[in-house]
Amino acid sequence: MNNRRSFLKNIGNLVALAAMPFGAAQAANNRIIVVGGGVAGTRVAAYLKISLPSATVMLFDSALKNFSGNKYIAIQNNYKPVSKEVLDEIGIDVIAEIITQLNSVEKVVHLANGKSYKADLLVVAPGVDFKWGDLNGYKLGMEQNILHAWQHPSNELVLWKQIESMKNGDNIVISIPQAPYSFTQGPYQRATRIASYLKKSKPGSKILVLDSNNEFPSMQSYLELWENKFPNMVEWISASNGGVLEKVDLQRNLVYAGGEIIKSAVLNVIPPQQAGVVARQAGLNLNSDWCQVNSDTLESIHYKHVYVIGDANNVDINNKTASSAEHQALQCVTSIKALIS
Repeated sequence: MNNRRSFLKNIGNLVALAAMPFGAAQAANNRIIVVGGGVAGTRVAAYLKISLPSATVMLFDSALKNFSGNKYIAIQNNYKPVSKEVLDEIGIDVIAEIITQLNSVEKVVHLANGKSYKADLLVVAPGVDFKWGDLNGYKLGMEQNILHAWQHPSNELVLWKQIESMKNGDNIVISIPQAPYSFTQGPYQRATRIASYLKKSKPGSKILVLDSNNEFPSMQSYLELWENKFPNMVEWISASNGGVLEKVDLQRNLVYAGGEIIKSAVLNVIPPQQAGVVARQAGLNLNSDWCQVNSDTLESIHYKHVYVIGDANNVDINNKTASSAEHQALQCVTSIKALIS
């Protein structure tokens, strides 16, 4: 119970939601299924159960089988997924099994173990997947050698070990996909962190940032920071100046961009991205990389009573961040409470 008290202490955002009237009897007859155990999914599940305590809330994500996460949700800028321990205490049914099919019409989740669950309301928060076919020479399975470090913290640790192991004077290439992608400022923050390390430990090394975009959030601030704090260490090449990655040669640690062949000791190639596979297979994206939703309610424009939140939807397309996921979780709860009031 201590975890639950800590959780409740840190969710001031729910005050307005809890004050919204709703029909308790009607809520009691509703089963709400949430698919996805990231920031958006775990938070919307927690907020739904607390603000609609008589409803049945189920959360599906196979990754939660071995996930502990935070002991409570922190507010302000510490946006993290809610731990399974807290989800259990709140009264959410956590199903850590592989989903084989998501039926958006019937709102049914089919699992690899043969079981199926039907929902009255469905919330899909699958995050993003990579578009491997868009990069010549970089395919699924190669990420163990050319690290993108864009999904799992453990991969970022391996990337840092590669950087620490390289010699002073060796270079790093960071390749940034065309927006939109998850955490738009992330690659530039990463370049800054690496530059800070190199300045102290490997001052002869450089970072080449190959960018498939001509601009990015807080662009001028980053360019001035790199020029003033890390002179001649960080080189940013925009799309129009040859920053679009054309090909990867894993065997020789080479990348091709702008008609040039570039060798690097460490390659950090972040692939282009799209909505998570479970949402795409459920037809929530319809000829697009991202799932189309009503921006006011976050309900799918294709399926009634099906909501898509977080990085997978087309809302605020260039701000796919954890803080946006938090905002959308709250927005989704407001929409659902208004629906069943």
